[in-house]
Amino acid sequence: MGQDKSRTGKAPRRGLTEEKQSKTGAAHRALAPAKSMRTAIGWTVLGTLIPGVGYIRAGRKVLGGVILGVFALAVGSLVTLAIVNRSLLIRLALDPNVLLGIAIGATALGLAWVVVVATTHLALRPPRPSVSQRAAGAALVGFLSLAVAAPMAYATSVSYTAASSICKLAGAGSGGLAEALLECKQGGRAVTLPDPPADDTWEGIDRVNILVLGADENVGDEPFADVRVDTNIVVSIDTQTGATTLISIPRNVGHMPFPKDSPLYKYFGEKGFWGVKDDNSAYMLNAMWTNLPRLVPKDILGNPDTLPSDAMKLSIGEATGLEISYFVMVNIDGFKKIIDALGGITVNINYTIPKGGVCDTDLNGRRINVSPFGILEPGPDQHLSGANALWYARGRYNCPSTKYPDINFAEHNSNASRMARQMCMINAVARQVTSETLLLKYQSLAETLEDMLLTDIPPDMLQPLTTLAMKIRGTKLSSYKFDHAKDGFNTTTPDFDVMRKLVKKALKKTDTVNNPSPEPSAESAGTGSTAGTEGTPAADVLPGGTPDSTPSTVE
Repeated sequence: MGQDKSRTGKAPRRGLTEEKQSKTGAAHRALAPAKSMRTAIGWTVLGTLIPGVGYIRAGRKVLGGVILGVFALAVGSLVTLAIVNRSLLIRLALDPNVLLGIAIGATALGLAWVVVVATTHLALRPPRPSVSQRAAGAALVGFLSLAVAAPMAYATSVSYTAASSICKLAGAGSGGLAEALLECKQGGRAVTLPDPPADDTWEGIDRVNILVLGADENVGDEPFADVRVDTNIVVSIDTQTGATTLISIPRNVGHMPFPKDSPLYKYFGEKGFWGVKDDNSAYMLNAMWTNLPRLVPKDILGNPDTLPSDAMKLSIGEATGLEISYFVMVNIDGFKKIIDALGGITVNINYTIPKGGVCDTDLNGRRINVSPFGILEPGPDQHLSGANALWYARGRYNCPSTKYPDINFAEHNSNASRMARQMCMINAVARQVTSETLLLKYQSLAETLEDMLLTDIPPDMLQPLTTLAMKIRGTKLSSYKFDHAKDGFNTTTPDFDVMRKLVKKALKKTDTVNNPSPEPSAESAGTGSTAGTEGTPAADVLPGGTPDSTPSTVE
């Protein structure tokens, strides 16, 4: 009564004038533009690529802004970290606990991203879509959800595999990942591990020496089972320059020494690791891993589980005058799987190498001669699969062959030749494996290494060693081998004093090749004590042209 009424006879809402109604309607039109299916599809795709923008388009500015801000912050942080502090990024990528967190986070992120995709489309599509529009929208959301979920699932798988593999390679966690992470946090279990560097610069540590062992038996399921160590190579790295020398020690060296302050010296004395009567082959270097633990108390060095590797590190370190920091054992038969996981390797082949074949004497003294089933032809830039790379490193047939009568296999298939090829193979891997290759092949490589490799490198040393490996890539690797045929090296009665001098010469030669005026770092490689070998530093510097028959890798 007495109030103005509209034409409908109803009084207007309290406090809402026509002017306000007009402004409110305009605002709604600005926040929620007219919807069409084509627009909804386009913005759903864009909102998938850049989470949050679809919500903003639909008028949900606060929610869209928050999601967009989180996404931009995450991407920006990763890009900045990769550019500004790459070493921290590597450290995080090699931390098993961080990797496990990434696996969990990637799973949660994948699920959240799928929800964002679905709800973005629901907010953008027309209010009353037709059946065909609903079907098209469902198909689009399904496709986009798969597109964002698949990478997150892959990231989860890779991170979990990496966390598990890092711990297992360090000898931790046989009872699952949770147990492995606890053991992993404690670092390696070997008693011969050195103090870690204070930082990635390796300040105060002049040289790191890693013993690379090649074993005949599978060492994955039974890490310290009976194995025959066929290859012994010390990788000696100058921590400041990255200059690296590969020192190959014959597998049949006798009288391997032990440091005088080691409990093992009390058992073997100056005579070193050597046998009695005529069965001295059971006391050569290649038998130490299996036989030494049977001759001494299991806990003589502290940890029975790591006695074989600790003993070999101490003995080879004493023989060469180098302090061996870590060891890595590779199953030689599984080596081909590692090479295949990396996509193969390229080397120069300087002479014909046999694939298979038997040239031996049986227990009755009869000669056995079975021709190789194939050969590796000489030539530059030969790309080898894992199987052929294994024959390149191990081919040893040296009899006259009825299948290949024109080839003198004996000329280049001595132990010295094999050692040279094995060092070249290591050099090829070091030179040709890039960070991009490791990233693309990581999943298969990690799974392969888990079964084919043992090491006492603690997980917290992976990042400093990775930083050191980056220095190696910019240097020329040198090799050194003890060759009885050419250098008069006597494996039965070696002189280790001479061996240590020759090792120092080899290290100095590597420094000279990489730096015409280097500071002599060979003196800081370690101290030695007694005994002997005659040998000469290998004539070749890898990669590059090589004299005689020593093969080299191709960059």
